[in-house]
Amino acid sequence: MESNSQRIEENTSNELTTKNYWEASPTAAIAKQGYWLSNPIIEKSINHRLSGGNTNGYWLKWLVKNYFKNKRFDRLLSIGCAVGNHEILMAKLGLVTQIDAFDFYETSLEIARKDAATAGVEINFYVDDFNLFAIDDNKKYDLVFCSGSLDRVRELERCLSSFRKCLKPDGYFIVNEYIGDCYNIYNQNQVNLINGIYKGFHYTLRSGTTEIFNSLSIERVLAKYSSEAVRSKLILPF
Repeated sequence: MESNSQRIEENTSNELTTKNYWEASPTAAIAKQGYWLSNPIIEKSINHRLSGGNTNGYWLKWLVKNYFKNKRFDRLLSIGCAVGNHEILMAKLGLVTQIDAFDFYETSLEIARKDAATAGVEINFYVDDFNLFAIDDNKKYDLVFCSGSLDRVRELERCLSSFRKCLKPDGYFIVNEYIGDCYNIYNQNQVNLINGIYKGFHYTLRSGTTEIFNSLSIERVLAKYSSEAVRSKLILPF
């Protein structure tokens, strides 16, 4: 039987592997090459759905300019801000007076600070851990923002509880997240459906080099992709 100390050591090792990757590749999450949203048809469709059918343009611009039209807020908290592209956009559009944004990786934040300075906006970028962060009880936010970060949180209950405590009674929780199967491990029926659809595409339209899709094993996931979709399927229920 696996001991608690063994599990802690494995989690620590996985987190170090993940941290080393993102420290070395801080812009990987927004790189266009090979990214599924780099296809303009898919991008328009996703933006259309995110906006409730109100736009094919960038969802965050629609949110600020239309959903929050004529509304301005005092404070926003963003977790997993990476290189700060969302936060800089919201600051430039004048949505909020003060933005506190954190990420686990200093290399990402260095880029975020530089880009914010270039854009002429002030944002409080700082280092913190998704699973261990603490918010001052006296700090209250009008907005809490998560885009592509909440699915990476292991301590999901604690994280969401912290958001609830720090949000003002009339505050908004803005979430744009992957909510599919944890660790992107799919059952055989799903794998069969994926392969059936994949075979229907001409080979010139396939982005991968493999002829068949296979779901990853938990061992491979924990060795290489341990920060992806950690408890993603629980986001909506929680």
